Amino acid sequence: MTQVRLTASELSAGYDGKAVVKDISFTVRSGEIATLIGPNGAGKSTILKAIARRLAPLGGTLLLNGEALHTLSASDAARALSVLTTERVRADTLRVRDVVSLGRYPYTGALGLLTPHDRAVTEQTMERLGIQTLSERGFDTLSDGQRQRVLLARAVCQEPRVLVLDEPTSYLDVRHEIETLTLLRALARERGIAVVLSLHALSLARRVSDTVLAVKNGGIDRAGPPEEVFAAGYVDTLYDMPRGTYASFFAPPQQTRERAYAFFQNRACEKFPCHKGVAEEDFNCLFCYCPLYALGERCGGNFHYTDKGYKSCVDCSFPHKRENYARILERYGELAELAKPGARIRSGQKLLRCGYTTGVCAACATDAAAHLLLCGEAGETVRLVTPKGTEVVVTPAYCRMEGDAAVCAVRKDAGDDPDVTDGCLVCASVRRTASGITVDGGAGVGRVTKPGLDRSVGEAAINSVPRRMIAEAARAAVQEARYDGGLSVVISVPGGEALAKKTFNPLLGIEGGISILGTSGVVEPMSERAVVDTIEAELRQKRAEGAARVVLTPGNYGADFLRTHALVPEGIPSVRYSNFLGDALDLAVTLGFAEALLVGHVGKLVKLAGGIMNTHSKYADCRAELFCAHAALCGADAALCRHLMDAATTDACLALLDGAGLRAPVLKSLLAAMQRHLDRRTGQALRAGAVLFSNEYGLLGMTETAEAILKDWRN
Repeated sequence: MTQVRLTASELSAGYDGKAVVKDISFTVRSGEIATLIGPNGAGKSTILKAIARRLAPLGGTLLLNGEALHTLSASDAARALSVLTTERVRADTLRVRDVVSLGRYPYTGALGLLTPHDRAVTEQTMERLGIQTLSERGFDTLSDGQRQRVLLARAVCQEPRVLVLDEPTSYLDVRHEIETLTLLRALARERGIAVVLSLHALSLARRVSDTVLAVKNGGIDRAGPPEEVFAAGYVDTLYDMPRGTYASFFAPPQQTRERAYAFFQNRACEKFPCHKGVAEEDFNCLFCYCPLYALGERCGGNFHYTDKGYKSCVDCSFPHKRENYARILERYGELAELAKPGARIRSGQKLLRCGYTTGVCAACATDAAAHLLLCGEAGETVRLVTPKGTEVVVTPAYCRMEGDAAVCAVRKDAGDDPDVTDGCLVCASVRRTASGITVDGGAGVGRVTKPGLDRSVGEAAINSVPRRMIAEAARAAVQEARYDGGLSVVISVPGGEALAKKTFNPLLGIEGGISILGTSGVVEPMSERAVVDTIEAELRQKRAEGAARVVLTPGNYGADFLRTHALVPEGIPSVRYSNFLGDALDLAVTLGFAEALLVGHVGKLVKLAGGIMNTHSKYADCRAELFCAHAALCGADAALCRHLMDAATTDACLALLDGAGLRAPVLKSLLAAMQRHLDRRTGQALRAGAVLFSNEYGLLGMTETAEAILKDWRN
């Protein structure tokens, strides 16, 4: 057995010449497993990419048995290293056996032909990893967990000396997590492989690793055997959590309350939880809460959407009948998948972790504080089922009595969403009152100063859904404690006033802090819905103030152009729609605006000529194609069309058209197409026109409807 020694010495690596990790040093030997742990963005994947030769070192050395890893030939490196990352592999046309056998190609000749030995290794590897029953299946027919096991088999089939794995247990259920890591440990011992991997599951890292490398802020913060790295309190320090958070969350539950149920919940019901201790054949909670609501349009029942886009089951007969109960249980698997903590959604080619809203935090904090006040204990954790049907389990940052009030704080977890409120504390202060449940905002929670929002002027910016969740949490504690008085709940957010300056609240007239939001309870990473909701809130507010005309601009360029050119008379409001042109037009129609003028830079707004209503480049970028097509319609020759297709910017297209004397007719043709698509989108409900400009060329032109709108506005 060849001995392996992988050594990093003062290694620095990163992107575009900028180091993400600096001065990293460690050694991994044959038969050892070294596991990288640490917060997101700390540099774990960068270290793995450097080992996998996907990033060249910016400094220091990375040696395999004394030889610089990045100087190995491609063929030698392929025999030495096998890599499994979180990047998704497209092998949709291949069978499982074909995918696994790809690991043998470093050993084949120029023609890439597999030998009998290669085929034997492939079969042995599939058998060892327990996927031989999948061998004839198409890779595209597999679940995410099955695909992960197949890709791991491909990496093992390569018979590497060093195995590099980025989150190898992603997509695996708990059984296959254990089996996979047990197998990795056995392979490392039996074959003398040096294994370097990253894991977020610390319990797994503790069990499988010989060495744990704790990565933080681009460096190795601590390294050693698991028992040393996981010494008391260090995990809290590594992940910047309050001391004791990790231990309390993963300790055996002591006083966890089971008052919220993943399927049947209606806390407003005076008999809730009616089915606790009731025989199966004697209860029917389907009228209280439809468990299939969380499946959206896949629920199988009758429903409609409200004018706000929320699903309403008021007309549904399925599943609100006792005889349908069995059919609901058949779909348990779908519901259970949604209810998993830390559920993930796809964004492009990545799976991102969901978080929970400030509204959920406020409701959980209220739950714990109310129980401390009325029952004398708050429990170690709080469970709550969100309006979307997902179960959330949180450990309060603190829960204590302060005078006559019980105060609890829950730390916001936005998942992988770049939310400015991620990590902030949402606090609930609960006091006894004579009767009723009242909910208000305290320090760090904004106040509404303009009409047209979810709450009235003067009220705390705690929207209807979270306000109801907070009240229901307080009411549940009142019922459980058999308390005949009322409660006052005040929600506060330390530092909320500063956070609010980074949000749209100042534009919406919400002053003094952030809003407590959330209709579903779940934060979906990179959520486009949140941006559209903000556009709707601003348009709704302008309409409530009496505006019937509005200017829509994509962003800063449009706003700056309006300000410097005095194109629009004073008093007509302007709203930015980002890339969501179609949504902004639809909202203007729904809210009853009479006229809308689009003012935008040609580089973004010209896409409207192609009927594109979301102008983000990930959906479509056909600027050159549109200029080329309309130039051809206006008599451009093939050479000019080729130059237009090669142009890097719309300003470059305009320069080419100027050289051919075609700028005016081409812009006229584009503007006519833009107007046709505007009319098709808005129909007769909204009079809309468009104005094009360029930072270099200034005002380029406007549609005929835009000219008429501006003439009327000036008069």
